[in-house]
Amino acid sequence: EESIRIIKDCFQKVEGNQDALNKVLYNMGASLTGAGQLREAKDCYEQVVDLDPDSEEANQALVTTLYNIGVELLNNGDCEESCDWFEQVIERDPDHKDAYEGLVIAQYNQGVELLNQGQAHEAVERFQMILENSEGGDLHGSIMDALVTAKYNFAVTALNDGSPFEALDIFQEIIEIKPDHAESVEGIEMAKLNIEAEGKERPRTGSNKPEGLNQSLADRAELQMKRIAVKAEAINNAQAEAERKHDSAMVDGEVAAEEGEEQTGETEAEK
Repeated sequence: EESIRIIKDCFQKVEGNQDALNKVLYNMGASLTGAGQLREAKDCYEQVVDLDPDSEEANQALVTTLYNIGVELLNNGDCEESCDWFEQVIERDPDHKDAYEGLVIAQYNQGVELLNQGQAHEAVERFQMILENSEGGDLHGSIMDALVTAKYNFAVTALNDGSPFEALDIFQEIIEIKPDHAESVEGIEMAKLNIEAEGKERPRTGSNKPEGLNQSLADRAELQMKRIAVKAEAINNAQAEAERKHDSAMVDGEVAAEEGEEQTGETEAEK
């Protein structure tokens, strides 16, 4: 409420001067950013961009703020909402690699959560969906491992539920991805035995072995979140430095203008 009151007061002072209004809104956004009020800062920057779509400074500040909100949500464990913010960044800046990475991490964490909840089928769909976007990224190998783990759990469930043909197909898919996956090679043999026995006395697998792998995946996700937080801090520092230089340039310009006016006054007095 206090921020809104200040903005309204500023609107009245600029009296329709768009450049002055833009500067007020931008500086207000910078102050709110410094105070950690990212969503309020985002509103200010959006208004500047609406008034001046070509403002590179305002557009960059808006993109950075949207990204930082996504990072904040991701670090707080709200993966679903963080995806929405990273997608907003990508919509405005399709070349924003950090936003793509943040989106992949958020979706990856959602897949790991589904896997830990025993929803292997849903986890498989999630990992397959994000695999393409992760190509060449730090998480690509982890996502591939997670996909294998999810498929393995899914196949084991199918086998234990009396669906050996389905289990066989999934185990074979895993071998195509990872030929040396010993558990799937064993699973194929088990599925074939069940099929041959026509459902009689089908062999039981042990407990879902990938539980240890799940912890490894979670550890990797945590490491990636730390990396993305460091990148966000670097972006913030760069933005703060740019704002400092901008303010310094404005001050220098005002001083130069005042000196020019004084010299003009002295010349007139001499005449």
